[in-house]
Amino acid sequence: MVQVTCGKWAVAALLLVLGMSIPGKAQENSCGQYGRCAPPLTFQLPNLFGCYFYNLFVFGGSCNTQPTTTCQCVCLNGFSQDAGGNCVDINECAVGIPSGLGSNLQVCVGDICVNTVGGYYCTPDLDECTLGTNNCAENATCTNTVGSFSCSCLPGFSGNGTACDNVDECSLGTDNCAENATCTDTVGSFSCSCLPGFTGDGTTCNDVDECSLGTDNCAENATCTNTVGSFSCSCLPGFTGDGIKCNDLDECSLGTDNCAENATCKDTVGSFSCSCLPGFTGNGTTCNDVDECSLGTDNCAENATCTDTVGSFSCSCLPGFTGNGTKCNNLDECSLGTDNCAENATCTDTVGSFSCSCLPGFTGDGIKCNDLDECSLGRDNCAENATCTEAVGSFSCSCLAGFTGEGTTCANLDECSLGRDNCAENATCTDTVGSFSCSCLAGFTGDGTTCANLDECSLGTDNCAENATCTDTVGSFSCSCLAGFTGDGTTCANLDECSLGTDNCAENATCTDTVGSFSCSCLPFFTGDGITCVDTRTCPGGPPGSEFWVKSSDGTKCFQFFSDQLDYASAKTQCSTNVTGSTLAIILSESQNSDVEGLIPNVTTSVKNWIGLEQSTPGTWAWLDGSSTAGYINWDGNNGGTAPSNADKACGAINNKQIKKWKEQTCSEPGQYICEVILP
Repeated sequence: MVQVTCGKWAVAALLLVLGMSIPGKAQENSCGQYGRCAPPLTFQLPNLFGCYFYNLFVFGGSCNTQPTTTCQCVCLNGFSQDAGGNCVDINECAVGIPSGLGSNLQVCVGDICVNTVGGYYCTPDLDECTLGTNNCAENATCTNTVGSFSCSCLPGFSGNGTACDNVDECSLGTDNCAENATCTDTVGSFSCSCLPGFTGDGTTCNDVDECSLGTDNCAENATCTNTVGSFSCSCLPGFTGDGIKCNDLDECSLGTDNCAENATCKDTVGSFSCSCLPGFTGNGTTCNDVDECSLGTDNCAENATCTDTVGSFSCSCLPGFTGNGTKCNNLDECSLGTDNCAENATCTDTVGSFSCSCLPGFTGDGIKCNDLDECSLGRDNCAENATCTEAVGSFSCSCLAGFTGEGTTCANLDECSLGRDNCAENATCTDTVGSFSCSCLAGFTGDGTTCANLDECSLGTDNCAENATCTDTVGSFSCSCLAGFTGDGTTCANLDECSLGTDNCAENATCTDTVGSFSCSCLPFFTGDGITCVDTRTCPGGPPGSEFWVKSSDGTKCFQFFSDQLDYASAKTQCSTNVTGSTLAIILSESQNSDVEGLIPNVTTSVKNWIGLEQSTPGTWAWLDGSSTAGYINWDGNNGGTAPSNADKACGAINNKQIKKWKEQTCSEPGQYICEVILP
């Protein structure tokens, strides 16, 4: 709380100047922590002068009277006054900032806006679509937005974007298939195919004219009429059926013909014909009576009279003759038995007489008749495939074997269909005229009445592939590809066991496919038959070129001795030239020292063998890799000796004369050397 106390006249003058901004007594701040309370001008002036005059007349008084006018709230930047008069935070991210032109400006365009109390800050937008941190469905597209992203299903799918289900355009009717096409839903789309009887791409389907294309199944005696998407068949006049099958219509038996009453109707294929009955004439549909008597077409006997009737005529014998009119006999001696014809003869009455003629099967003048051998004379009517047997006055006919009938007519007997043949079970029976023939089925051999299995495999008549085995079966054979081949037996392709991984080659071997098999060969540095491969390397795991160096007893490195004479620097360079990463030997233990000494040949003359030991200052020695010699030493002398300190001999070597010890040597002198590689 701030309180102003009135002073003397000078103070009053000062207050007169400053009174417009200093109230007699500050109010409680009702604007909240984010605003300040400022009294209105109408309160400040009376309060100031009231205080002044009060002190003028009443010395020692103070201006601490509570003002009676409320203050005005002024909110801090980033805050605005709410309906209750409190100063609250402005969310610039949502409403923007004033532009001074009556509208607000959007903040953090293209970035993410983060609102804070009294302010805001911008942070770069994170593209979840590019980073793949969105949860859009597989069948949706991801669209980055400021501070987020949106998912929308691809065409052909529906959902909220995070879950997209296939849209069945066919059932929804949103496809563009033609009216005469079927719609098939697919994942994310659909396909159209024209109905039978239509052609096109499914979105456009045109009618197929099966009739003109000849793809209809109408009967021969039918007409084809094209319809939309199909066709119809109708039988021609004179035929009946469904159009696909048309049978001849028998107009005669159905009574649908127009033949005349005195005519006969004869059915024909697809029609009928009319012919007038005997005794009538016309075109069949109209038939008029014929007068046979006047036309002389009657068959009345010479000794008879002819009388015309409707459609016919009648004959009556003349007086003195007897008979039916078509035949008139004068006193028939034959019937009266007064003739002298032979027993095996017929008597024929004639006008006023008779004649005798031998019966069939006899020969003579009719008065005397002898038996006639029709068979030997060839006068029989036996069928070609029948036998003729002579009888008294006649003969008999009997069909030959393989034929059936009454003898005058003999039809071939089909023994095959009747099951009267003797063909073997594995044979086919073929009927022939008067007999049959048997032939063995494919895969069998014999005369047809006996059929034995034919071994196509041993005869070489099979069609098995070159790389297949043939197995004979009853009446046939089977083919199976040999091991190392694949196929149906008639065609066998080489099986690549190497690429299929069905070989048994060792892990450290290469597999080479061969026709019908494969071969295995061990990789370099391995030996064996390819199925089993043994590692021949003495230093496996080392860099290329060190495969056959000698592995150290502790297994951490491999050493190799070189006998060419080089100075120390050249030897050090040559190690890395021989094998990448190799250095002069660094001996860190007694076992490694023994390994190296074992590589140096024993000689009687003094020969130096460079190792990676160098003197930096007199008496201070270290290995090439910076390792100290404090762990293990083998200088010339007892108990590892003492490190030498001759500055002119700054390079270390192993002397192989008598006892092998480390010796200081002049670096420029030639010597043999030992290299090492570190194993991983």
